[in-house]
Amino acid sequence: MRWPSLALAISLVRIGRKVLLVDADMRSPSVNELLELANDHGLSYYLAGADDWRNLVQSTDIVGLSALTAGPLPPASAALLATQRFNGLIAEASGAYDHIVIDAPP
Repeated sequence: MRWPSLALAISLVRIGRKVLLVDADMRSPSVNELLELANDHGLSYYLAGADDWRNLVQSTDIVGLSALTAGPLPPASAALLATQRFNGLIAEASGAYDHIVIDAPP
Protein backbone atom coordinates (compact mmCIF):
# COMPACT_ATOMS: atom_id res chain seq x y z
CA MET A 1 0.00 0.00 0.00
CA ARG A 2 1.37 3.40 -0.97
CA TRP A 3 -0.19 5.29 1.92
CA PRO A 4 1.44 4.18 5.17
CA SER A 5 -0.97 6.22 7.30
CA LEU A 6 -3.98 4.36 5.92
CA ALA A 7 -2.18 1.02 6.22
CA LEU A 8 -1.37 1.77 9.86
CA ALA A 9 -4.95 2.84 10.58
CA ILE A 10 -6.33 -0.35 9.02
CA SER A 11 -3.84 -2.48 10.97
CA LEU A 12 -4.99 -0.89 14.23
CA VAL A 13 -8.67 -1.40 13.35
CA ARG A 14 -7.98 -5.07 12.63
CA ILE A 15 -6.83 -5.58 16.20
CA GLY A 16 -10.01 -4.02 17.53
CA ARG A 17 -8.96 -0.41 18.03
CA LYS A 18 -11.13 2.63 17.33
CA VAL A 19 -9.13 4.88 15.00
CA LEU A 20 -9.42 8.44 13.68
CA LEU A 21 -7.45 9.09 10.48
CA VAL A 22 -6.75 12.82 10.09
CA ASP A 23 -5.70 14.20 6.70
CA ALA A 24 -3.37 17.05 7.64
CA ASP A 25 -1.88 17.28 4.14
CA MET A 26 -4.14 20.14 3.13
CA ARG A 27 -2.19 21.07 -0.01
CA SER A 28 -2.39 17.57 -1.45
CA PRO A 29 -5.14 15.68 0.38
CA SER A 30 -5.60 11.99 -0.35
CA VAL A 31 -7.59 10.42 2.49
CA ASN A 32 -10.90 11.50 0.97
CA GLU A 33 -10.02 9.87 -2.36
CA LEU A 34 -8.65 6.68 -0.81
CA LEU A 35 -11.74 6.19 1.35
CA GLU A 36 -14.21 7.68 -1.18
CA LEU A 37 -15.35 10.46 1.16
CA ALA A 38 -16.49 14.02 0.56
CA ASN A 39 -13.87 16.73 1.06
CA ASP A 40 -16.15 19.77 1.13
CA HIS A 41 -15.53 20.18 4.86
CA GLY A 42 -12.88 18.87 7.22
CA LEU A 43 -9.76 19.81 9.16
CA SER A 44 -9.33 23.20 7.46
CA TYR A 45 -12.88 24.18 8.49
CA TYR A 46 -12.20 23.30 12.11
CA LEU A 47 -8.84 25.06 12.23
CA ALA A 48 -10.38 28.15 10.63
CA GLY A 49 -13.02 28.33 13.36
CA ALA A 50 -15.77 25.70 12.92
CA ASP A 51 -17.42 24.97 16.25
CA ASP A 52 -17.01 21.23 16.74
CA TRP A 53 -14.58 18.84 15.06
CA ARG A 54 -16.94 15.92 15.80
CA ASN A 55 -19.40 17.28 13.25
CA LEU A 56 -16.69 17.10 10.57
CA VAL A 57 -15.65 13.48 11.18
CA GLN A 58 -16.94 10.98 8.61
CA SER A 59 -17.55 7.27 9.01
CA THR A 60 -15.92 4.93 6.53
CA ASP A 61 -16.77 1.54 5.09
CA ILE A 62 -14.16 0.09 7.46
CA VAL A 63 -15.72 -0.68 10.84
CA GLY A 64 -13.80 1.12 13.59
CA LEU A 65 -12.22 3.69 11.25
CA SER A 66 -13.40 7.29 11.10
CA ALA A 67 -11.80 10.04 9.05
CA LEU A 68 -11.35 13.77 9.28
CA THR A 69 -10.60 14.81 5.70
CA ALA A 70 -8.46 17.85 4.92
CA GLY A 71 -11.32 20.00 3.68
CA PRO A 72 -11.00 22.89 1.22
CA LEU A 73 -7.50 24.26 0.61
CA PRO A 74 -6.86 27.13 3.03
CA PRO A 75 -4.55 30.03 2.12
CA ALA A 76 -2.05 29.27 4.92
CA SER A 77 -2.26 25.57 5.76
CA ALA A 78 1.09 25.40 7.58
CA ALA A 79 0.08 28.26 9.86
CA LEU A 80 -3.24 26.57 10.67
CA LEU A 81 -1.47 23.36 11.71
CA ALA A 82 0.73 25.28 14.12
CA THR A 83 -2.21 26.60 16.15
CA GLN A 84 -3.50 25.67 19.57
CA ARG A 85 -6.74 24.56 17.87
CA PHE A 86 -4.87 21.69 16.23
CA ASN A 87 -3.33 20.70 19.56
CA GLY A 88 -6.76 20.92 21.17
CA LEU A 89 -8.27 18.73 18.46
CA ILE A 90 -5.69 16.01 19.10
CA ALA A 91 -6.19 16.24 22.86
CA GLU A 92 -9.99 16.00 22.59
CA ALA A 93 -9.95 13.25 19.96
CA SER A 94 -7.62 11.22 22.18
CA GLY A 95 -10.50 10.83 24.60
CA ALA A 96 -12.85 9.52 21.90
CA TYR A 97 -10.50 7.22 19.94
CA ASP A 98 -7.91 4.61 20.86
CA HIS A 99 -5.53 5.94 18.21
CA ILE A 100 -5.24 9.02 16.03
CA VAL A 101 -3.25 8.56 12.82
CA ILE A 102 -2.21 11.76 11.07
CA ASP A 103 -1.50 11.77 7.35
CA ALA A 104 0.90 14.70 7.16
CA PRO A 105 2.68 16.42 4.27
CA PRO A 106 6.14 15.11 3.42
